[in-house]
Amino acid sequence: MTPEERLIDQELTMEERKLFHSLLKLAEASEYPGERENAMAAAKRIAERKGLTLEEAAMVSPPVKRQERPQQNPHEKEAAQHVHMMDHDLRMAKQRREEAMEAARQRGLDAQERQPRQRNQRARRSTARMPAEMHAWKLVTETTLPYQEISKITGLDIYQIVHMKIRCLRAA
Repeated sequence: MTPEERLIDQELTMEERKLFHSLLKLAEASEYPGERENAMAAAKRIAERKGLTLEEAAMVSPPVKRQERPQQNPHEKEAAQHVHMMDHDLRMAKQRREEAMEAARQRGLDAQERQPRQRNQRARRSTARMPAEMHAWKLVTETTLPYQEISKITGLDIYQIVHMKIRCLRAA
């Protein structure tokens, strides 16, 4: 008789399955012959009550013990759901960004960025400039650059630079 052909009343209940498989384990593992015989006889009686042979009853899988998880705090469960949602939102935002970037590439909007910078094209510098006299004064007091170099950097006359240096030395 195949499992599909069995009637509902021929199925072992969960308790009967537990007991049946426990008896089979006892019949196999016991070191006392009388205990093995009694366990096997009890297993046969359970199978016969349902109209099954020992083999048919043994084919029914034993109940699987589920490991009990500790009770989860409802706040932890809610927090876990929020984290999951945030991860999902982040993945979706990244996907939308990638799709937008790909669409921009196809329209050629970033073609300038992909082209290598030409040699004669300089990087833009800040337009905020320090006045030449103040810049020269900082260079004279804080560096050991030669006077001609400071003159080139600031655009001031070398005599103005020397005069600043003399004033600096007199103040000291």
